Amino acid sequence: MLATIAVLATLQPGQTGPGVTCDELYYVMTGKAALTTVRHEGLSYFWKAGNWRDLERKTDEPPVHPPLGCWILGGVHHLFDGAPDDIRSISISGGRFAPALALGMLCFLVGITVVRREGPLAGTVAAAAVALAPRVFGHAHLAALDMLTTFFFVAAVLAVSEAEARGGHAWQFGIAGVVWGLTMLVRLHGVLLLPPVAAWTLWQFRHRAATRLAAW
Repeated sequence: MLATIAVLATLQPGQTGPGVTCDELYYVMTGKAALTTVRHEGLSYFWKAGNWRDLERKTDEPPVHPPLGCWILGGVHHLFDGAPDDIRSISISGGRFAPALALGMLCFLVGITVVRREGPLAGTVAAAAVALAPRVFGHAHLAALDMLTTFFFVAAVLAVSEAEARGGHAWQFGIAGVVWGLTMLVRLHGVLLLPPVAAWTLWQFRHRAATRLAAW
């Protein structure tokens, strides 16, 4: 909570916070367009293939990413949107609430995990270390996919670790795999977790690793 408050206190572009970046304009506009389409079409949005690319990509635009990150940005932006049906009207400050909340959730996730394994003092220090990392704190101010990617990457790794700590059953790795799937829905870079997780699982479970990895 303190980490989120610290970001929110330094969020306003050009005043208390950093200036607007080109990425923010693109992702907030894409997020708003995606959410507007969902609001107007309802559940039918999800089985119309064209909707997954709400704006046609031009050669000078950033690469198209999976939709979850933009949906989150668009959803949080919608809470502060004075003109929700006008896709030309966006609020960078409104979009920046999403990474600010993601930083708070990241600190909580790391902190509570370490508290359960090493105690309250270690958990508090771990959460503070995340919040005080300059690059992490800085990216929490920008309405782009970086902070959301960080949160989901860490959540996916900790989910696998938690599955092992709670008994290492295949169904537990299956639940961890859901988190990994969400990570790849934010950014396809999530596939890069496969080699280290596979190596770690082989080391931990030896001949039983195949079923765990298949479930994951």
